[in-house]
Amino acid sequence: MPDAMYCGIVDDFAIDHGIGSPIKTLKQLNSHLVSTVLFGDELVINDGHVVLNPAVQSAILNDKKSPFRRLVTNGFVQILTRYEHSIEKLADFMHREGIPSATTLLGDPWYEEKFEPELQRWSSDLVKRKSRCWRDWPPIQTNYVYKQLAARALDALPRSQPDLAVEVARFERQFGETIDSRRSWEAAVTAASWLSPTAKRSLMLAAHESYNYMWGSLLSSETDSLRIQAPAARLLQSMDASVGELPSRRREPIKFFVPRDALVSRAVGGSWERLDDFTDYNSDVYLAKIEFRASLDRYYTGRGVNRKQMREVADAYGKALIKVFGPGENVSMAVGVVLAVGGVVTTVLAPPAAIAIGAAAAGGGLGLAASTKFLKLRLLSRVSMPRPSRWIEERDVSSSDTWFKVDPGEARGLLAGAPRFAPKTSSREQIAEYWSTGLG
Repeated sequence: MPDAMYCGIVDDFAIDHGIGSPIKTLKQLNSHLVSTVLFGDELVINDGHVVLNPAVQSAILNDKKSPFRRLVTNGFVQILTRYEHSIEKLADFMHREGIPSATTLLGDPWYEEKFEPELQRWSSDLVKRKSRCWRDWPPIQTNYVYKQLAARALDALPRSQPDLAVEVARFERQFGETIDSRRSWEAAVTAASWLSPTAKRSLMLAAHESYNYMWGSLLSSETDSLRIQAPAARLLQSMDASVGELPSRRREPIKFFVPRDALVSRAVGGSWERLDDFTDYNSDVYLAKIEFRASLDRYYTGRGVNRKQMREVADAYGKALIKVFGPGENVSMAVGVVLAVGGVVTTVLAPPAAIAIGAAAAGGGLGLAASTKFLKLRLLSRVSMPRPSRWIEERDVSSSDTWFKVDPGEARGLLAGAPRFAPKTSSREQIAEYWSTGLG
């Protein structure tokens, strides 16, 4: 089974509170999906975000204008579901649990007239096609896990921002025991009218970070964990897993020709079936992509792939992309190094397009931005390339979201003793009980 990434950048909570760079529009969603299909891993999306994110809503209603539904059907995008095949019921359950955004959605006539019927049709179609899109909700009460992470985050926040120590201490004394979900944390911040605007903002960022690390822990196994795509951590990064030892020498960025993003988007157009080969486990281009990704990881962590071998693999995948999308003029892509902290590679940064890895920094060694953890990825033209300005593109991803993995040992410790549940029927009452006890 290929690696997968939990897509936290479609989180409606992040949109509501202006956290990170969440996807808000259909154009942003399509760009992210196309680029992830070409260069990234399969995506896992929380079913609540499927229902509440405005870009995903548009994609569900306009399947000819987005590859989202097609990628769900073929399993590249997997829905983390509280109960299989019940997407159309989620807004009602969320409303009963007191989630304001769900209440607002249900109160909009558009939901009953257009969106709910389309959700019903789509769910039925996924069942008929026996799609592999469903991913089971972890059988653990998320509130138990969130409460522990919230306590850690509140403990770390004054060390991160000493000027807020007095306000955070008061907040923790007054509300700490009541916080077991993002929803209860948000309610506590609203109730604490004495908080300064800076403290409110920092507390909401901490609430969101705790939520993402909760999923990083829940979506873990004995030996590995799912990557979580979310804003860069400030408080809980000590839980991050190492992805490899720091190489003894700096690895030079690898450059190879690929179609420019905009060019690919034009080439795909509305013909989303052109992406199918990239999600077919048996296709040549999929296998070339997997080899490229695996070799890139090994190259930058010093695990048996030299520059010549990496260049050969990169060129092979670049040619596969050009063969699919054309035309003859293409852009040279440079992929750089993983971020290193304390001699151990702890995380890999990627822009929303998920095109692999960031660029090197100062001193001829591996790059490190200790406080912000932000790097850049650039698409570079070659001097001899005809009309390079047509294809060249430079991206600054300093405000972009990153990904992390929770160390499996950290996850095991956090989940030890967590209450578990496993609904066995599909009755409305059972689903409602399952949903309420599993709500994060």
